[in-house]
Amino acid sequence: MELLRASGFPEVTLRVPFLIVGALVGLLGGAIYVALVWGALSWAADSPAVRELVPELPTCGPLATGLGLAVGLLLGTIGGLLGYPQRPHS
Repeated sequence: MELLRASGFPEVTLRVPFLIVGALVGLLGGAIYVALVWGALSWAADSPAVRELVPELPTCGPLATGLGLAVGLLLGTIGGLLGYPQRPHS
């Protein structure tokens, strides 16, 4: 990192790899969440007791998918921002 800083790259350019990795990790977490939600929805759709308790359960899949991916991407990007090494203060 010190070599890149000394080469004159702007600070924003140095943050991009951390943001990309953070966003990818967030998307991976979002994908795991989506897989769990869709698995739960497919399991619960066959259960009459669950369908009686939550009648709108089969229609909430797309919203849960979108929210899971958006929240995962947001949290991953925030993690990438917070994980960026600070400059030593002189």
